[in-house]
Amino acid sequence: DGTLYLPPGLDVPLTASLCLGTEVIESVPLAGETEGLEFTLDEATFRKLLATFTFELAGEGAASELKEGTIFFQHHVLDDVVPAKFAREGNTFTLRDLVPGAYRFAVFFGKKLEDHARIVHLVAGEQHDLGVVKLRKGPGHILNLVDAEGEPLAGAIVRVYDLDRDPFAQTADFSRRADADGRYTFPFAPGRYFLSIEPPDQSSSFGVDYVAAAEEQEPLTVQAPTLHPLNLYLGPNLAAPLRVQVRTGPGRPVFMGSITPARYWTLTLGAGEYQVVITDPEGKEQIQTCVVGPDRVPFVRFGTPASK
Repeated sequence: DGTLYLPPGLDVPLTASLCLGTEVIESVPLAGETEGLEFTLDEATFRKLLATFTFELAGEGAASELKEGTIFFQHHVLDDVVPAKFAREGNTFTLRDLVPGAYRFAVFFGKKLEDHARIVHLVAGEQHDLGVVKLRKGPGHILNLVDAEGEPLAGAIVRVYDLDRDPFAQTADFSRRADADGRYTFPFAPGRYFLSIEPPDQSSSFGVDYVAAAEEQEPLTVQAPTLHPLNLYLGPNLAAPLRVQVRTGPGRPVFMGSITPARYWTLTLGAGEYQVVITDPEGKEQIQTCVVGPDRVPFVRFGTPASK
């Protein structure tokens, strides 16, 4: 229940839609004087649009060790992981009444990751069967995140990219926040990873390569490099909302977010070459390359500047 205010003189066709996750239920064209817009969704229709997720666990200890709260099912647009309560029959687990969309899925025993996170896409009204998930044993790893002065990066967001699964992945396999002491406990399965680390001020970001060994490791201190500014401008002629991604030279994302056009914006990054990628609502990309460092402050502009 709310009111949508549109700026005067907006001469573009607009449509209001009622959506459940990624599923559009009903759409209504908006006229200049539209008032009292109502959508109705009865419970029977609502239930038909919800999805079901099922999987079966296999591997040593699957039947005896798995306890409630160790399966994580996280909506793809969120950064905080929450446990999902599955109905269980033997080694088969089912979660019902899910809003359609993309989710991250991972399995833990205690604090140790047993199967790396993966993305699942749920379609309205359908049952998604992941099949058999064979558990992979992996020790826990502790990273102490600090800034360039050695102070803890409390609450920093760490996005994990599994390079063994996809060395050019543009979507993180998993994301989670560091604690109040800058400690990030993530039980990586053995393999090669890229970590995108975003301090809590959300105006800076840096990335590191990380190799998770099969055996237990000593806590590792990850220090942010000296950061330098990158100035970005998005012209008012660009369609909102815009998704912005900053990638390293090898194409690995170190920052992602949504930015409103017609504004200037500054991000601080470690020295190096980057790609700045903007994606419009239709999925079209524009890419520019720049170099960030102590002797240069790059200015990256997309679109047409506002007229004076």
